Amino acid sequence: ALTDRARRRVVVEMPQQHPLASLSDAWLHFWGLVRPTSPTAHDAAAVLAEMGIDVHLETFEVPPPHTPRPITDLDVEHTRIRLCLPADRDADVRAFLEAQPPVGRSLAALWWDV
Repeated sequence: ALTDRARRRVVVEMPQQHPLASLSDAWLHFWGLVRPTSPTAHDAAAVLAEMGIDVHLETFEVPPPHTPRPITDLDVEHTRIRLCLPADRDADVRAFLEAQPPVGRSLAALWWDV
């Protein structure tokens, strides 16, 4: 559908890993679970190539912010819910989040000409 709508080129920007992969360390910390490392942008490119699309993949890094933003109650609640933890673990979740170093974003651009 993207190819059908494009005039010259399709460009898709996406994370190199699933957006919730950033919680992998939290799953390991709270539950002892190692989360999968796929799907990735490379997997998406492989699927497009199998469809006969001459896809190109470029990866790039966005550095972390110079000033980390404070962890909010909403951050704690959303993370706790995603980790399937009860509300009485909010303090543990907050401590975990506050101990994490600031990270950048690993992005990928997939593109092909039409």
